[in-house]
Order: sequence, then C-alpha cells, then structure tokens
Amino acid sequence: MYRKNLDDLCQRTLIFTDLDGSLLNHDDYSFSDAKRALKFIRSKSIPLIFCSSKTRMEIEILQKAAGIRDPFIVENGSAIYIPKDYEIICSKDAQAIGEYRLIMLGLNYMAIRSFVSSISKDYQVKGFGDMSAAEISELSGLSLEQAGMAKMREFTEPFIIGNRKMIPALRASANLRGIAITEGGRFYHFIGSSSNKGLAVGRLRSIYSRTRLREMLTIGIGDSQNDFSILSCVDIPVLIPHPDGSYADIDLPGMIRARYPGSMGWNDAVTSIIERLLENNS
Repeated sequence: MYRKNLDDLCQRTLIFTDLDGSLLNHDDYSFSDAKRALKFIRSKSIPLIFCSSKTRMEIEILQKAAGIRDPFIVENGSAIYIPKDYEIICSKDAQAIGEYRLIMLGLNYMAIRSFVSSISKDYQVKGFGDMSAAEISELSGLSLEQAGMAKMREFTEPFIIGNRKMIPALRASANLRGIAITEGGRFYHFIGSSSNKGLAVGRLRSIYSRTRLREMLTIGIGDSQNDFSILSCVDIPVLIPHPDGSYADIDLPGMIRARYPGSMGWNDAVTSIIERLLENNS
C-alpha cells in the first residue's frame, strides 16, 4: 500500500522552485545541503521546475549539476523551455528552438534594451547590457564565467538605479511601454508586463494536468517578494528565510516557513512535505 501511495503521489506532484536564496545559498550559490531531497526527487521522477530570474544558459548548467532534466522557466517567467523529447503535450504556441520547445510569455530582449537606452540617463539606470562581466561579478558575487552567462539575456534586463526613490516614476514610464519592474534579491528587473513567474507556473501546471489526465498537486518554493506570484498560485507554498533568519513580508494561507535559509531549508522543507503527504494519504 505504501508503494502504491508513493507512486501515485509522485505522479501527481510538481515542484516549482526559485533558485538564488532558495535552492541555492545566497552567498556561495551552492545546493550541497539539498542533495538528499534532490536524490529522492530524481529517483521518483518528480518534475522539478526551476523558475528563476536566471538565463537559459545559467539554468542549463545548474540542471546538469543537479541531475535534473525537466522543463524550466527563465527570466522571471518570460519563457518556458521544454526539452523536445520530453513526454508532455505542448500548447500550439510552442516554437521549436534548438533542442527545446519554447513558450514565450514576455517581450524579447531588444524591446527591453530599447527602453533602457531611452531612459538610462534620466533615471540613472544601468542594466546588465551596460556592464562588463567583471562589473556583474563584483555586484553579484558570481564568478566571471557565471557573470558572462548572466549577461546572455533573451527577455529581461536586471539593473541598478542611482536613486531608489525614482522607482515609482520609472515604473510609470515602463508601464507605458508594456514593461514592468520586479525586485529580486540583488537587482531590479525590467520584464514584459504580460509575464511573471506565477503565470508561467500556471501554464506548466495546465500542461502537466492535460498530459497526465489528472489534477496536479503543486509545491512552490521561494524566498523573496519576487517569488510571491509563484507562492500565491500553488497548493503548498514554502517561504525560505533570508541568511539572517528573517522572512520576506509574505503571508499566504497554508504557507510553510522553512526553518533554515538556502539549500538546508529547501531540503528540510521538501523532505517534510513529502513525508506529511504520504502520512495523509496512507
């Protein structure tokens, strides 16, 4: 009976996770303390959907390191990449791009950069497209190689601003161009206003439900306000604390607050949730 319940639970479970500060530690970007939970997820073929502000290239590297090969969501929900040989019923708007099927939800990078160029002086804005890999490395703590991959944007632009008090006015200007501003752990981001992490999560959830002919049970994990749209649209939201032990100002029904920051909290929360779900279904 346990095996039957476990197999059924794994077949109908999806895990959506933010990366920086959640699965990855804030300071060293390591997921070493999450290896126990990752091993279980791989062994039971539970889809683990990376949902991040990171680029496609960055996520590909992390997937390979973690032994994960599931669809993933890039650049704050701007697009969904699904491996071509992945057994899933894709929507008609999916485009064939290399080894993937791409569902684009946001604007392309050229449109975003055009806006950045038009307002950079008035608002003291500097985007990744204006920075060298060395500058990005110094600001983010990424290695030079990782910073180079972070510059390979397709849909969004992380940026810094000289005076944060100008954000409301900048947001109003961006909205007129169909662009929104989100705030991450280290940077603000320009993103197409028709896209966010939560919309991409909902889209993938529907695709899996259609493919597997069942309603999926969704777990969402994040650590910042930028992850609110993920946490607000899943069945089981998990909030990871910051390195100092504090939590983002997010309060949702049934939300679980992980006990530890970074990969340790991620591992503990995922393991506890799976165990609790099995107990409730036994």
